[in-house]
Amino acid sequence: VVAGAFDASRHAPRSQTLEVIAGAFRCSLTARLAPVRYGPARQAETASEAAADMYLLVALDGFWMGKGNLPSRSCLVVRCGALTEAKCKARIACANYTDPACGDGRSLYDEAGDLAAEAMFETIDLRGTFQEGDIVLPMVGLHMGQLLAAEALHVHNGRLRASVGAPLLNAMLFA
Repeated sequence: VVAGAFDASRHAPRSQTLEVIAGAFRCSLTARLAPVRYGPARQAETASEAAADMYLLVALDGFWMGKGNLPSRSCLVVRCGALTEAKCKARIACANYTDPACGDGRSLYDEAGDLAAEAMFETIDLRGTFQEGDIVLPMVGLHMGQLLAAEALHVHNGRLRASVGAPLLNAMLFA
């Protein structure tokens, strides 16, 4: 898995840009976090209590997680929460929900609590160097698996711009 991590915790910069490359395929992400990162329950945390909130940008060129490994090109943003980058990468690559051969023996989204997103994002700009003729589809998942409304998505020439305004769980461009 070719991936790069970015921090969405309270003390991270509001605007971050990241790029990853898998073979000849390149993905980039510019994310703008909301000024207030978390809801009221998390606002009361002190700096020492604040949990990490990490995300990965993943570039996939020619394979996809899941049974049968559907060949595709994808730019994928996933919330790892407090997992380390290594554990998050291992879970992303897991084809089954539970498998002793996978990191921690399970995939990234194995139980309902895995779908809880907390960090508030204002916008995301996700780009991939898709090939001419590719049909590029978007997906933006929010807290507990809710989908971002179509009106908030703009996709053109391998680029997804989204006004999120909510806790981000994942986002993807794939062909």
